[in-house]
Amino acid sequence: MIHMETKRLVLGDWEPGDLALFTNLHQDPQAMKYFPKLYNEKEVAEMINRYKDHQESRGWSIFSLRLKENKQFIGCIGLLYRDFPAHFTPCVEIGWKISPMYWNQGYATEAAKKLLHKGFTDYGLTEIISFTVPQNVASRRVMEKIGLIHDKEGDFQHTRLTKDHPLSWHVLYRLTKEQYDDHKLV
Repeated sequence: MIHMETKRLVLGDWEPGDLALFTNLHQDPQAMKYFPKLYNEKEVAEMINRYKDHQESRGWSIFSLRLKENKQFIGCIGLLYRDFPAHFTPCVEIGWKISPMYWNQGYATEAAKKLLHKGFTDYGLTEIISFTVPQNVASRRVMEKIGLIHDKEGDFQHTRLTKDHPLSWHVLYRLTKEQYDDHKLV
């Protein structure tokens, strides 16, 4: 069982009751504004199973995210090995998805700092990246708060979307272990 804690949060394994809550999150147009589509329950169940398989094979993955005080599920955060066709893959991506009612409270930043620390110190990663569409200012702000650096030369057209898709262009943020060691934010 994976279990990490921050001052206010618990990052952990997926529980049976998470499917309905995670599906609700993936059906929320506000939460999914910068994703190409909404996901149904079957697709979300498959997503959770991929995260569990990733955890089994790599020892880390996307975790459920809960408030420590009452164990309320608020979303997910984690690290994923990515190998889709792009100039920076294969790589390890840090990503999060949090219910809008919990936005602007520092939860993504708090959990992401914990994951960067685990990634670089316990998991032996040498670089962690993140990416999003340019207009996703809130996620970009989190990336910057946790120390990731915008690689302007690395911005890219996502290969899983058609070139004319309004969400196909992405900004790329990166952080190496050396950069992390120089400026630890945990």
